[in-house]
Amino acid sequence: MRRTDPANVRVPAVRLLAQLVPEQSRTGIWFFADTVETTLPVQAVDAEWRAAASLIADDVHSRGHGTDIGAALQAAVDAFDDDTEASSRHVLLFTDGQVHLSRDDAVNATERQRIIAELLPAIREAGIHVHAVGLSDEVDAELLQALAEGTGGQLVLTADAEQLERLFLRLFDSVTPRDRVPLEGNRFVVDMSVSELTVVAFRSADAEISLTAPDGQVLTPADAGDAGLRWRREQRYDLITVENPEHGTWQLDGEEDPDNRVLVITDLRLHLGGLPAYLLAGEELGLEAWLTDGETAITDTGFHDALGVTAQIQPGGDRTVHRPMQRDDHYRYQLAEQEARGGGATRVTVTVEAGTFQRQQMRSVVVLPKPATARIAPLPDDPDLDRRLLLSPDERSRATSVALYARVTSDRGESSRFRLPGQPEDATDWYVDMDHLDAERDYVLTVEAHGRLPDEREFAVEIGAFHLPGQAPDVAAPETRSSQIGRPLLVIVLVAFNIALLGVIIIGFLAFRRRTPVPSFDDSTRPRKEGDAS
Repeated sequence: MRRTDPANVRVPAVRLLAQLVPEQSRTGIWFFADTVETTLPVQAVDAEWRAAASLIADDVHSRGHGTDIGAALQAAVDAFDDDTEASSRHVLLFTDGQVHLSRDDAVNATERQRIIAELLPAIREAGIHVHAVGLSDEVDAELLQALAEGTGGQLVLTADAEQLERLFLRLFDSVTPRDRVPLEGNRFVVDMSVSELTVVAFRSADAEISLTAPDGQVLTPADAGDAGLRWRREQRYDLITVENPEHGTWQLDGEEDPDNRVLVITDLRLHLGGLPAYLLAGEELGLEAWLTDGETAITDTGFHDALGVTAQIQPGGDRTVHRPMQRDDHYRYQLAEQEARGGGATRVTVTVEAGTFQRQQMRSVVVLPKPATARIAPLPDDPDLDRRLLLSPDERSRATSVALYARVTSDRGESSRFRLPGQPEDATDWYVDMDHLDAERDYVLTVEAHGRLPDEREFAVEIGAFHLPGQAPDVAAPETRSSQIGRPLLVIVLVAFNIALLGVIIIGFLAFRRRTPVPSFDDSTRPRKEGDAS
């Protein structure tokens, strides 16, 4: 670790943890190398615990040999008691990520496999979320990824030790959520319910920071030690705590930074739920928010009518989306019909405002690709008919037990659903021909993927919707107007010609009769009638 963290920036990171972990949460600290050392036993966080943790941070060292990740995880897991709520069980693992118990690679490989095959399922079964931070280019990323994703935790990988405080801070948003007030233009508003505020302000190494109270009083590091003011100055940030702060508008005099924040201790709290650590692109965010006064949900209609509740969604590499949240009959606010999109880390910030009352909470969710992609192509023997469904898996989703289903709806509203054949073992891509569909009908084809994510959460997500147009039936070509007009004319001409021809025949016959004598029949040639004399 000395080589991967030569500046020992783990020290201010641990101090940051010591100051920001919520009051009364049960927290412990372990150092580990080839052995595990219980540095600070698990106990309820209070002022005494914070002071002890800050002192312990100065003892962070790199003198050990080896890295026994399995033993460290087991020690942390064993510290949870049966009364700990499952949703609140978190382990923050900071390591260079290499399992190293012996110079024998086979021993290390066996231990690594034990962690994945035995320890990981036990941690997941206990409802514990492992959040892993790997610091170095040599990190065993696959192991840390398996631990984080398999338990619904988060993974942070960085080769930049100087970014560690920021990475820790972002993890805290999910691991130890704290109420905050919005910080805009380095200004923030404190209401009368706030009993303590903590400002985290990043800065360049030699920059100075001050804090201006609503009454105009300017607070600086030199004022630390006065009643109700604590000020810790680290190499890259200042940590300022004010007890019983004056209500009104405060000003942070320093550099603006997206990781700056103002955390508050208050009875009027904002809570977020429904957002897992991992989502597939296309899944609903499912975010909800609610407010409490102490432990009691706030159900005052007049109070809620004055609130504006919005969600800001910042997908990685995509534009920020602002959406209002709608209140339901139970005074909870829902973010409806908002799909996860983009890829990688997405930050979700919920802000509640009503005059001078402001609250804010932030969460991070990792958006994974869908487990497969789908597209439509023509049938090989009928290039004018789009009836071939082409499927390609995407292993980046890390989904398991994936099954694909198709729903086909005709232009008459008839619908059927069926399971699609799975991916052949000897093929990367595969296809399904829909040649059983009526070629003369239009259809809508919807393809869904069902399965599980590494943390065992089940999912169902649409991977494609397509219009399948039919072909027009073969019919005789309609007659043109000229042919419809020409046929009666042709009939008239033929009839006239036939009449004329008949007239010629009659005239010729009459002329022939005039020129030919009438035959004379004597008695021998005239026919006989019955009874004639012989």
